[in-house]
Amino acid sequence: MSLLLMMVFYGLDVVYVSTINPSHVSLSLMMLAAGKHVLCEKPMSLTTAGAQKVIDFAKQKQLLFVEVSDWYNNKNNK
Repeated sequence: MSLLLMMVFYGLDVVYVSTINPSHVSLSLMMLAAGKHVLCEKPMSLTTAGAQKVIDFAKQKQLLFVEVSDWYNNKNNK
């Protein structure tokens, strides 16, 4: 089942992108295009241009885009 079909089938409002780093921009853009809010594992992009593209598209679609980190499992936070 494709990612887009799963989103529609399960009625997701928010997605968490935690795939390999080079795929973060394309998957974030795909999810934003589908009308989903996006939480993306860091780094959100490997380039400044990619990051700006995602930020601009999220603003255009009026959707939330947040770069997140694994704060809970970070050994420095325990």
